[in-house]
Amino acid sequence: MLWDIAIVFGIGLSQLFLTIYAVWVSVTEDKLKIAFIMAVVGALGLALTVYGAIRSVGAQQKLEADIAELKTRSFVDIGPTEFAVDADTHSATYGITFVNVFCPNVGAKIAWLISCGAMVFIDDSSPIDFKEDKTRQEQYFQAFIAEYKEQSPPQSLIPGRWRWGSSAGPASTKPLIDALNNNAKTLVVVGQVTYKDRDNEADITRKTDMCEFMQPPVMSRPTVWHACRVHSGE
Repeated sequence: MLWDIAIVFGIGLSQLFLTIYAVWVSVTEDKLKIAFIMAVVGALGLALTVYGAIRSVGAQQKLEADIAELKTRSFVDIGPTEFAVDADTHSATYGITFVNVFCPNVGAKIAWLISCGAMVFIDDSSPIDFKEDKTRQEQYFQAFIAEYKEQSPPQSLIPGRWRWGSSAGPASTKPLIDALNNNAKTLVVVGQVTYKDRDNEADITRKTDMCEFMQPPVMSRPTVWHACRVHSGE
């Protein structure tokens, strides 16, 4: 992305340079020297244009290849949907916060789902600060990997089907909700889905990671989530 911006900037700069020199040619007599400089700068601009086009074509071809691959295999994604508080007074988890997590097969083949789970954490920083803190994001993900134990049995997922579950967080208190709403704390959900995909008659185990944090207000609908800098995707 930064290279693409640099290429566009270089093209624009070369065009600006050519424009300035075109004006200079009209008021000077040393036209041969200036014409040579203009030719060099013009060639540079042309080279940058061609290079930018090649990069663009390459990115498009990679995207098309990725889409074509999804048409020949299963792909189980994972992501949070909504944040809520258990309001059932008869429930053993009454008053506990939770996040619903969704694991759909968005590929074209049947997947054998092994596990789909997540854990909820509360970080003592604002969403703005947490967004850039890769170290904290990695710590939460590794804590999930070390502690999570799948409770549901494996199952097959045809394309378009899914498994979802609720991951419990801390007890809901007014200070906690106020801190989340006021950007004093951040609710983080990390997880992973593991499944098998049959490719060329061989079962390949695949994993899709998730690390996302919630944007306040916490009780808004729909809940707004943002991806972490690490562990987002396959």
